[in-house]
Amino acid sequence: MNNLIIFFILIFFTSCSLEQDTSTSLKLQSEIPISAIKESSTYATIASKAERMYTYRENNNTFSVMVDNKNLISFFKAINPTFITPCGIKVGSTLSEVKKISKKEPILMPGWGYFILLSSGWFAGLGIDNKIQTHGKLSSDAKVVFLFKSIYHLYWYE
Repeated sequence: MNNLIIFFILIFFTSCSLEQDTSTSLKLQSEIPISAIKESSTYATIASKAERMYTYRENNNTFSVMVDNKNLISFFKAINPTFITPCGIKVGSTLSEVKKISKKEPILMPGWGYFILLSSGWFAGLGIDNKIQTHGKLSSDAKVVFLFKSIYHLYWYE
């Protein structure tokens, strides 16, 4: 009986990381979907590269997507405030809600802002009043301002 209880506790606390991310078909380092609409400008990334920006719509969600010179996805973020990650985090989730799921501490990337890696592979950008906090101590009242995936941010947690 004790083993069964331990099993269910482990499943409960690790369920987010065990779930396959079905929140979008977009995948880092894969080709941009044909239905994506190219924006008129380029976007400077963390790696100081100019990359093309696209808008992609899927399942009532809109994403900003950046692709490199090989046309592979390097970054995408959910634009809709109703988008929910497989872990249940969305724009407006509190810092304490995110920490319960992430088990990691937020990191400040100077000039870019605070972010935290979720167990689902999504990152949550954190701030106050719908603005990313880019300097100073992170407020305990911080909330998720946007959600994204990026090949450039993973190394901050290695």
